[in-house]
Amino acid sequence: MSTIRDAENAPPTDDIIEEIRRVRTAHAASLGNDLKRIVEDLQRQEQESGAVVVTRPARKTLDQS
Repeated sequence: MSTIRDAENAPPTDDIIEEIRRVRTAHAASLGNDLKRIVEDLQRQEQESGAVVVTRPARKTLDQS
């Protein structure tokens, strides 16, 4: 089984998705790829933005009904 994809079988690229991935990768690298630091930084940005953040209750699963 080959793991190399040729152009014909490669998934389509999306410039917006690629940009999001570049920004996310750079952000994570700037924080040493430390998940705790990444979450703390994103939460700080969220608070500083002043945007209204909506938190919804968790959905019930089938076994909770």
